[in-house]
Amino acid sequence: MTKLLEEISGEIVPIYSDERGQVRDFGCVSIEGLHVVEMRPGSARGNHVHDKDEIMCVIGGSGICKINVEDETAHKKESIVVEGDMKAYRIRAGIRHIVRNIGNKTFYLVCFYNYETFRLR
Repeated sequence: MTKLLEEISGEIVPIYSDERGQVRDFGCVSIEGLHVVEMRPGSARGNHVHDKDEIMCVIGGSGICKINVEDETAHKKESIVVEGDMKAYRIRAGIRHIVRNIGNKTFYLVCFYNYETFRLR
């Protein structure tokens, strides 16, 4: 079965940390669609599908993010990202997904598509 929500590990996309903070190094990729999203407390975005894989990065803020995904056979998966996490996920094409801010502070996402060259293992 295809993974519904795949966390992109540090082995696949390196994470560099020092006293200044963290960097996720996606390398040199061509991006065909890019969204920078502010998620206020109690808000939800999504409940839709895409025809290509989407990469979603929780990049900042101090809210609590809940990501829900569901495939056409009603298999479900949920991931909760807490304050201080800098996580990246791949959501496969055709998988319904919604992101909710279940915390009491704003957080931010960067979501992108790369149809030709960005292929995670």
